[in-house]
Amino acid sequence: MEVPRIYALLAGVSRARRRRSRVREFCTSSSIPTVIGCAPPSTRRVIGAKSSSNLTASRTSSIGASPSVTVTAANNLAFSLVDAQRFEEAKSLLRKVMPVARRVLGESSDLPFTMKKIHAEALYEDPAATLDDLREAVTTLEETVRIAQRVLGGSHPLTGKIELRLRDARAALTARDTPSTSG
Repeated sequence: MEVPRIYALLAGVSRARRRRSRVREFCTSSSIPTVIGCAPPSTRRVIGAKSSSNLTASRTSSIGASPSVTVTAANNLAFSLVDAQRFEEAKSLLRKVMPVARRVLGESSDLPFTMKKIHAEALYEDPAATLDDLREAVTTLEETVRIAQRVLGGSHPLTGKIELRLRDARAALTARDTPSTSG
């Protein structure tokens, strides 16, 4: 599947329709690694060159999207997957995209924090989650809150959202870890 087709899929398809068919089609395809990478140099072409001496004034266009736009699209897709309760697909996608997001956007961008938050949500909201998954979600969110407070500040809206998810993850862990007492 080509990157422009993914963008059309994300932008033009309603949320309910995206849940039903297109998300499954995208996630089962073998082209996920091409989504998180940038377009190869062979897909770029020089256009608008007036003369050979004026190549510096020519515009270069890329058929593929920039890496930051691609990472953002993958983040949106992961959010939709979690919303559609396709937790395994969301976790798989985010495991592939999160290292790329850190490399492309850097640690000061808020998108890697959002991706970690979504990944933790996929871990603790999954009904089939193990205790290890719940502990991983809590650990991930604790680290993410600490780093987000240092990088973004304690008053940043994303920091507050991560703290809320941390409370939810801790509650899920406590509910699962504590044996139920039946009378």
